[in-house]
Amino acid sequence: MLLCCGRAPVGAAEPSAAADKTTTGVLLQHCLVTAIDDIQVPALRTGRLVKLQAKEGSRVVAGDLLAQIDDEESNLQLQAASSEKAAAHKKADSPLEERFAKATLDVSVAEHEAAVEANRKFANSVSDIEVLKLELATKQAALRVDLSRFNREVLEVELGTTDAKASLAAADVRLRRVEAPLAGEVAEIFARPGEWVESGAPVVRVVRVDRLRVDGFIKVRDMLPGDVFGKPVKVVVELADAKRFVFDGVVTFVSPLIDAGSQYRIWAEVENRQEHGQWLLRPGMQAEMTIVR
Repeated sequence: MLLCCGRAPVGAAEPSAAADKTTTGVLLQHCLVTAIDDIQVPALRTGRLVKLQAKEGSRVVAGDLLAQIDDEESNLQLQAASSEKAAAHKKADSPLEERFAKATLDVSVAEHEAAVEANRKFANSVSDIEVLKLELATKQAALRVDLSRFNREVLEVELGTTDAKASLAAADVRLRRVEAPLAGEVAEIFARPGEWVESGAPVVRVVRVDRLRVDGFIKVRDMLPGDVFGKPVKVVVELADAKRFVFDGVVTFVSPLIDAGSQYRIWAEVENRQEHGQWLLRPGMQAEMTIVR
């Protein structure tokens, strides 16, 4: 079975491919271990950095607080927006205005009917102008009932505005937290407490190390691109004291491009593991990778 060597460093001789019946796959040398996720976590708001929770080398999970931007003003705005929202909800939910308008209407109707009944029994006991005034008061009271209903409908619509203001204020407070976007290790810190950070500027660098990528190059003559994707791999690295460690992985990318040396790039994702509390594989290491047929 053919052995294929990956791209050698500049100036180094490229090992030749050779047939070996005992070989179970295609060997790629001079492969590079890289990070799948290497993120410079930015500040999402401009302001003074008041707290730095992260430390170089510390392990974090998604959602952990890495740093805090000053949010005193934002919290005050949130309190004001929340109070405005609560007041708007109370007004919209209160039936008092409509109940008062209905009670006023009932009184106006009763007074108008009493005047009409009095004139029916005793002619001209209530002047015509007074009857007209009572009739007008009844109509006004009826309009107040309609107006109170309209006002409640408007308040219910305005609730959307107050709710949105409160949500925006809460979001502004939340976005002043610099949080870990994924599980990994803190590799670098770009700002310290007391410094001014701009929105979009990196604050902390987080690298995922539990699962890494191994990049290599394979010749077309040794294995066709269509036969590589999804294949299991064995990755070998040599560490201190000539200790060799083997890791399992799967090919997850095959480049559509072929270079001048009739090689194409592939990479495999590999599960990392720890020894004595430290990860064995590290981005930047060189490794050998065998594509298992």
